[in-house]
Amino acid sequence: AANGGRKMTDAYEVFPKIDKRTDGAFICRFFLSEWRDMPAPVKDRIEALEQGEELRLALDMAHPATKLAVQVQTSDCVVIGWTPQYLAEDLAASIPKCAGEFAARVARVNPPPIPASQRVLIELSGNWAGHEPMSGPDFQPLVD
Repeated sequence: AANGGRKMTDAYEVFPKIDKRTDGAFICRFFLSEWRDMPAPVKDRIEALEQGEELRLALDMAHPATKLAVQVQTSDCVVIGWTPQYLAEDLAASIPKCAGEFAARVARVNPPPIPASQRVLIELSGNWAGHEPMSGPDFQPLVD
């Protein structure tokens, strides 16, 4: 699940369920999405990312493909990509209520020839007290 379990021929994605503790705290990791079409200066900034570097999340209500998405930005306000779409709805429901409760950082930057889809690993931690992540209709089991 850590690498998304994807192959070029796959039409699905595998990812771990976010398990929160009884106090609402959680930690999840994901790879930065949708950065390959960014302009050269943004790609240069991505290459300069360092392990442990703090990142910001921002709601993107006008994403051209999905309408709702969550941007990933550097501390100097460079949009470097987006979170995976499977996180967008939960984050959109939570960020306005508890933005200060989230922290994102670079967990690792994998150099080429690692595939672009696995280049930047991000760790997100926070508190979802009163919210159950991945509980919507899109996350229901296919079989009992």
